[in-house]
Amino acid sequence: MKTISAEDFLAEMANRNIGLDTDYEPPQQTLLYFQKYLHAASWPAGSTQLARMLSDLLTALVGGGGCWVWRRDGGWDGARSEPPRTAGDILDSLVLRELGAVGVPPGAHALWFDNAEMHCAFCVALLCAVSADQVADDLFVVSAENPALLWIDHDEQFILSTPSEDALAGCVDLHRRWTYWESVVEGRQ
Repeated sequence: MKTISAEDFLAEMANRNIGLDTDYEPPQQTLLYFQKYLHAASWPAGSTQLARMLSDLLTALVGGGGCWVWRRDGGWDGARSEPPRTAGDILDSLVLRELGAVGVPPGAHALWFDNAEMHCAFCVALLCAVSADQVADDLFVVSAENPALLWIDHDEQFILSTPSEDALAGCVDLHRRWTYWESVVEGRQ
Protein backbone atom coordinates (compact mmCIF):
# COMPACT_ATOMS: atom_id res chain seq x y z
CA MET A 1 0.00 0.00 0.00
CA LYS A 2 1.23 3.45 -0.86
CA THR A 3 -0.13 6.74 0.46
CA ILE A 4 -0.70 9.54 -2.04
CA SER A 5 -1.23 13.22 -1.32
CA ALA A 6 -4.64 14.67 -2.16
CA GLU A 7 -3.06 16.92 -4.82
CA ASP A 8 -1.22 14.07 -6.58
CA PHE A 9 -4.28 11.84 -6.39
CA LEU A 10 -6.61 14.48 -7.87
CA ALA A 11 -4.08 15.21 -10.65
CA GLU A 12 -3.98 11.49 -11.55
CA MET A 13 -7.77 11.32 -11.51
CA ALA A 14 -8.02 14.39 -13.79
CA ASN A 15 -5.91 12.46 -16.32
CA ARG A 16 -8.63 9.78 -16.19
CA ASN A 17 -11.52 12.29 -16.60
CA ILE A 18 -12.48 11.92 -12.96
CA GLY A 19 -12.87 14.88 -10.63
CA LEU A 20 -14.69 16.31 -7.65
CA ASP A 21 -18.43 16.81 -7.98
CA THR A 22 -18.95 20.47 -8.87
CA ASP A 23 -22.77 20.42 -8.64
CA TYR A 24 -22.42 21.86 -5.15
CA GLU A 25 -20.69 24.98 -3.84
CA PRO A 26 -18.10 24.55 -2.58
CA PRO A 27 -17.25 21.39 -4.56
CA GLN A 28 -17.72 18.25 -2.50
CA GLN A 29 -15.01 15.66 -2.05
CA THR A 30 -17.20 13.26 -4.05
CA LEU A 31 -15.42 11.69 -7.04
CA LEU A 32 -17.23 11.19 -10.33
CA TYR A 33 -16.42 10.82 -13.99
CA PHE A 34 -16.98 14.23 -15.52
CA GLN A 35 -19.80 12.77 -17.67
CA LYS A 36 -21.55 11.34 -14.57
CA TYR A 37 -23.09 8.11 -15.84
CA LEU A 38 -24.20 6.37 -12.66
CA HIS A 39 -25.47 2.88 -11.95
CA ALA A 40 -26.72 2.37 -8.38
CA ALA A 41 -27.64 -0.64 -6.25
CA SER A 42 -28.40 -0.68 -2.53
CA TRP A 43 -26.91 -3.48 -0.55
CA PRO A 44 -29.36 -5.54 1.43
CA ALA A 45 -29.79 -4.01 4.90
CA GLY A 46 -28.07 -6.09 7.56
CA SER A 47 -27.03 -8.42 4.80
CA THR A 48 -24.73 -11.32 5.44
CA GLN A 49 -23.93 -11.01 1.72
CA LEU A 50 -22.35 -7.55 2.01
CA ALA A 51 -18.79 -8.91 2.24
CA ARG A 52 -19.37 -11.29 -0.68
CA MET A 53 -20.99 -8.57 -2.78
CA LEU A 54 -18.18 -6.11 -2.07
CA SER A 55 -15.46 -8.70 -2.72
CA ASP A 56 -17.10 -9.72 -5.98
CA LEU A 57 -17.46 -6.13 -7.21
CA LEU A 58 -13.91 -5.15 -6.19
CA THR A 59 -12.42 -8.21 -7.88
CA ALA A 60 -14.26 -7.43 -11.11
CA LEU A 61 -13.60 -3.68 -10.90
CA VAL A 62 -9.86 -4.01 -10.38
CA GLY A 63 -9.29 -6.94 -12.75
CA GLY A 64 -5.57 -7.63 -12.99
CA GLY A 65 -4.52 -4.07 -12.10
CA GLY A 66 -4.44 -2.08 -8.92
CA CYS A 67 -6.74 0.55 -7.48
CA TRP A 68 -6.82 3.87 -5.69
CA VAL A 69 -8.99 4.41 -2.60
CA TRP A 70 -10.23 7.89 -1.63
CA ARG A 71 -12.22 8.86 1.46
CA ARG A 72 -14.72 11.62 0.70
CA ASP A 73 -14.21 13.76 3.77
CA GLY A 74 -10.43 13.79 3.47
CA GLY A 75 -7.82 11.73 5.24
CA TRP A 76 -8.22 9.07 7.83
CA ASP A 77 -7.69 10.82 11.14
CA GLY A 78 -5.51 9.46 13.88
CA ALA A 79 -6.60 8.47 17.35
CA ARG A 80 -9.05 10.73 19.17
CA SER A 81 -7.64 13.00 21.85
CA GLU A 82 -10.91 12.93 23.80
CA PRO A 83 -13.05 9.97 24.86
CA PRO A 84 -15.83 8.97 22.45
CA ARG A 85 -19.24 10.36 23.44
CA THR A 86 -21.66 8.76 21.00
CA ALA A 87 -22.10 5.36 19.39
CA GLY A 88 -20.83 6.92 16.14
CA ASP A 89 -17.67 8.14 17.94
CA ILE A 90 -17.05 4.66 19.35
CA LEU A 91 -17.55 3.02 15.96
CA ASP A 92 -15.32 5.62 14.31
CA SER A 93 -12.58 4.89 16.86
CA LEU A 94 -12.88 1.14 16.26
CA VAL A 95 -12.78 1.57 12.48
CA LEU A 96 -9.71 3.82 12.73
CA ARG A 97 -7.99 1.25 14.95
CA GLU A 98 -8.77 -1.56 12.50
CA LEU A 99 -7.67 0.55 9.52
CA GLY A 100 -4.38 1.12 11.35
CA ALA A 101 -4.04 -2.65 11.76
CA VAL A 102 -4.40 -3.03 7.97
CA GLY A 103 -1.64 -0.44 7.56
CA VAL A 104 -3.56 2.76 6.78
CA PRO A 105 -1.51 5.57 8.29
CA PRO A 106 -3.30 8.40 10.12
CA GLY A 107 -3.85 11.42 7.90
CA ALA A 108 -3.62 9.48 4.61
CA HIS A 109 -5.82 11.08 1.94
CA ALA A 110 -5.60 8.54 -0.86
CA LEU A 111 -4.21 5.03 -1.02
CA TRP A 112 -2.84 2.95 -3.87
CA PHE A 113 -3.10 -0.85 -3.73
CA ASP A 114 -1.42 -3.05 -6.31
CA ASN A 115 -3.07 -6.30 -7.34
CA ALA A 116 -1.16 -8.31 -4.70
CA GLU A 117 -2.61 -6.06 -1.97
CA MET A 118 -6.27 -6.38 -2.91
CA HIS A 119 -7.02 -8.16 0.38
CA CYS A 120 -6.00 -4.94 2.17
CA ALA A 121 -8.11 -2.79 -0.18
CA PHE A 122 -11.04 -5.13 0.53
CA CYS A 123 -10.54 -4.76 4.32
CA VAL A 124 -10.48 -0.96 4.03
CA ALA A 125 -13.61 -0.94 1.84
CA LEU A 126 -15.48 -3.42 4.04
CA LEU A 127 -14.67 -1.54 7.27
CA CYS A 128 -15.93 1.67 5.70
CA ALA A 129 -19.05 0.00 4.25
CA VAL A 130 -19.98 -1.68 7.54
CA SER A 131 -19.63 1.57 9.46
CA ALA A 132 -20.90 3.89 6.73
CA ASP A 133 -24.21 4.82 8.31
CA GLN A 134 -22.48 5.75 11.59
CA VAL A 135 -19.24 7.30 10.34
CA ALA A 136 -20.93 8.97 7.33
CA ASP A 137 -17.89 8.91 5.09
CA ASP A 138 -18.21 7.76 1.51
CA LEU A 139 -15.38 5.77 -0.02
CA PHE A 140 -14.34 5.65 -3.67
CA VAL A 141 -12.39 2.85 -5.34
CA VAL A 142 -10.95 3.71 -8.75
CA SER A 143 -9.68 0.95 -11.02
CA ALA A 144 -6.34 1.37 -12.80
CA GLU A 145 -7.54 -1.10 -15.47
CA ASN A 146 -11.27 -0.59 -16.05
CA PRO A 147 -12.99 2.71 -16.84
CA ALA A 148 -15.15 2.64 -13.71
CA LEU A 149 -15.14 3.74 -10.11
CA LEU A 150 -17.07 2.21 -7.23
CA TRP A 151 -18.65 4.68 -4.80
CA ILE A 152 -19.49 3.13 -1.43
CA ASP A 153 -22.12 5.55 -0.20
CA HIS A 154 -22.94 6.11 3.48
CA ASP A 155 -26.62 5.53 2.62
CA GLU A 156 -25.89 1.81 2.10
CA GLN A 157 -25.57 2.00 -1.66
CA PHE A 158 -22.94 0.98 -4.15
CA ILE A 159 -22.81 3.44 -7.02
CA LEU A 160 -20.80 2.65 -10.11
CA SER A 161 -19.63 5.68 -12.10
CA THR A 162 -18.45 5.19 -15.68
CA PRO A 163 -17.30 7.64 -18.38
CA SER A 164 -20.17 6.70 -20.70
CA GLU A 165 -23.42 4.75 -20.70
CA ASP A 166 -21.78 1.95 -22.69
CA ALA A 167 -18.53 1.77 -20.69
CA LEU A 168 -19.91 -0.74 -18.18
CA ALA A 169 -20.84 -3.18 -20.94
CA GLY A 170 -17.22 -2.99 -22.15
CA CYS A 171 -15.98 -4.27 -18.79
CA VAL A 172 -17.40 -7.75 -19.32
CA ASP A 173 -16.68 -9.30 -15.90
CA LEU A 174 -17.68 -6.16 -14.00
CA HIS A 175 -20.88 -5.83 -16.06
CA ARG A 176 -21.78 -9.49 -15.41
CA ARG A 177 -21.20 -9.21 -11.66
CA TRP A 178 -22.92 -5.81 -11.37
CA THR A 179 -25.98 -7.18 -13.20
CA TYR A 180 -26.03 -10.25 -10.93
CA TRP A 181 -25.91 -8.17 -7.73
CA GLU A 182 -28.56 -5.77 -9.02
CA SER A 183 -30.85 -8.78 -9.46
CA VAL A 184 -30.04 -10.04 -5.94
CA VAL A 185 -30.78 -6.63 -4.42
CA GLU A 186 -34.03 -6.36 -6.40
CA GLY A 187 -35.06 -9.88 -5.30
CA ARG A 188 -34.84 -11.47 -8.74
CA GLN A 189 -32.18 -13.98 -7.63
